[in-house]
Amino acid sequence: MFKQSKKTLTMDGFGGIGSEIGGGRIADAVNFRIGSDGALEKRCGYRCLADVGLPVRACYSGLFEGRFAIFLLAGDTVYSLDLADETLSALYTVANAEGNACFFCLRGVLYLMDGGALYELRDGQALPAVGYAPLFGKDWPNDIVGEICEPRNLLTRHARISYVVGQPASAMLCTKYAVESVEAVYLNQVLMSPEDYQIDPTFNTVNIPGLVSGDRVLIYLTFKNGVEALPESFYSCTEAILFGGVNRNRLFFRGGSLPSVLFCSAYVDEESRAESQRHYPGAAPLYIPEGYEFTVGDGRYRIRGTVPYHDRLLIFTEGDTWMAKEDTSGLAEFPIIPVHAKLGCFSENGAVAMGNEVLSMGRHAVLTWKDAADALDRCTVRSISDEVSSFLAKADSADWGLFYHEAEHVLLCYCRTSGDVLLYNPDRDCWYRYTGLYADAFFDANGRIGFWKGGQIFLLDPSLSEDHPASGEPLPICAEYAGERMDLGSEQKKILAGITLYGCFEEDIGEWSLTEDGKRTVGHSLVCHAPSDYAVLRRRTPSGRFRHASFRLTARGTSRPILHRLSLHIR
Repeated sequence: MFKQSKKTLTMDGFGGIGSEIGGGRIADAVNFRIGSDGALEKRCGYRCLADVGLPVRACYSGLFEGRFAIFLLAGDTVYSLDLADETLSALYTVANAEGNACFFCLRGVLYLMDGGALYELRDGQALPAVGYAPLFGKDWPNDIVGEICEPRNLLTRHARISYVVGQPASAMLCTKYAVESVEAVYLNQVLMSPEDYQIDPTFNTVNIPGLVSGDRVLIYLTFKNGVEALPESFYSCTEAILFGGVNRNRLFFRGGSLPSVLFCSAYVDEESRAESQRHYPGAAPLYIPEGYEFTVGDGRYRIRGTVPYHDRLLIFTEGDTWMAKEDTSGLAEFPIIPVHAKLGCFSENGAVAMGNEVLSMGRHAVLTWKDAADALDRCTVRSISDEVSSFLAKADSADWGLFYHEAEHVLLCYCRTSGDVLLYNPDRDCWYRYTGLYADAFFDANGRIGFWKGGQIFLLDPSLSEDHPASGEPLPICAEYAGERMDLGSEQKKILAGITLYGCFEEDIGEWSLTEDGKRTVGHSLVCHAPSDYAVLRRRTPSGRFRHASFRLTARGTSRPILHRLSLHIR
């Protein structure tokens, strides 16, 4: 907020890039953090926590078994990173050492897809996940194939079929597909001996002599040929999103070798899960029904992100945006509803939720999506990044990613190639930027911000005033806050007599410079002789006479000043 009198211009809280000041605007705010209270603070440094030796393929950070945990996949090894003692432990090995991968958590269990298989991480092992055995047929007659109750599961060849023997009674129970093995048969709820039934591969039946009308049979079986025609396209997915109500939560997978295809899971209730585990004790509530993969739109565009938003799921492709509702069940409600035919998301990791809105990476723009006031199946969209469009245009839109850090309530728009990070403070609706943070991706480090580059894991540490790379000497951080072409209230020539800074200072604050009418630059060092948690520093800055001026506040070295207020004294 700026308060201007005849002789003083006061910045009571600092604006971001593009904000107005004295008839001009803020041209840059680099390596200064702008807090929710408007304070200007030089950013902290980072340090290397660990080096896993190979590029990180996937990361999970969040609550797991009642505590905060971080898991990383690099090569064929899953690591645990303990932030308390900053130790890295190798936990499991998987079959695939390269390619797409992702972690996801379902009902308190952590899973990993490594590009070729699905694992359940528990008991110090990476165990192949066993999918739910669906009730493929329910109360089928004994002589024909009935209607499909639950389609076969993409994740397993196990299934269950129940029969009600009719008239005339027959010993042949149709299974529709060839059976490899039968794990159990119950006749009127009594477990039968394997000697009392046979598999007939010729007619795809299980034969039980002596059946009579009214008998009820339940068979646990394994099909000879599963529904594994598209294993790579599913197992190579890079993201799994949990969406839906407490009793209907489903997983949506995307990012595999079929880039425009979304795989959907079906909800498994506890009763059905218990029946499945009766003879498949390791069966998880993971159910990807046959036919539950669908192409988004016309298949031209790659899916770039899926974000839950209230009672809907927003699905972003490179060229358009779609929506699925929470009450979607099976494929009856698909194809999904189009939201926008021209705007989508241009980059991987380019769509995130931030509070009550969803953000996506457009073409050199960050877009925000909100509920339309007049319709539940539409969203309004606008750009929130006009002030930093020139910075976004310096790299291809596909090189930018988005990460929202909830603890600090800040959005990071990071460039994977340049080390630039644009940060958005939603409380003050302002942008600032960091340099020198070369990151493949960011993650939450239990309330702090972490990132990785290749196999090196870094943490932004508030106790550091320099950047500490994995090797070599610490790197100094240079922070600048610059305003351009201020007329300071009139066209008459004036001079800047002095400035007053309010904040928390170390002895060496930095430098102040003023460029008069785009020509002469006058610089002054800023030194606080009595550093304290809150100090007022008045500094005379005699200048020449000017109509317009640009200023620059620079903090170099290891000092980390925090500025709450700045007054320019004019005459």
